[in-house]
Amino acid sequence: MCRRVFDCSCSLVVGLTTDVCRGVASHLTSARLSLNATMHRLVRDEAGATAIEYGLIIGGISIAILATVFAIGAEMKDIFEFVGSKLQENMGNFGGSS
Repeated sequence: MCRRVFDCSCSLVVGLTTDVCRGVASHLTSARLSLNATMHRLVRDEAGATAIEYGLIIGGISIAILATVFAIGAEMKDIFEFVGSKLQENMGNFGGSS
């Protein structure tokens, strides 16, 4: 019994000539080898993984910066307002009258 449709012994079952059957079998074999080589190359390729790792690192750093800014943002605002008010008070002492 025939197990592969494109096997040359199956040419009578499918109704193809032996040459056509061999050509189709050869084409399918080369396509399968090409697919295997492509999959093997993709599995070994680490460039995409490295880019993803860098993206995750940058994302983590960004989150840490945002958390820090929001945590000390209110305190920094109070400090700048205090310094600004003191500068305005003292400008009256040094600036004279306008």
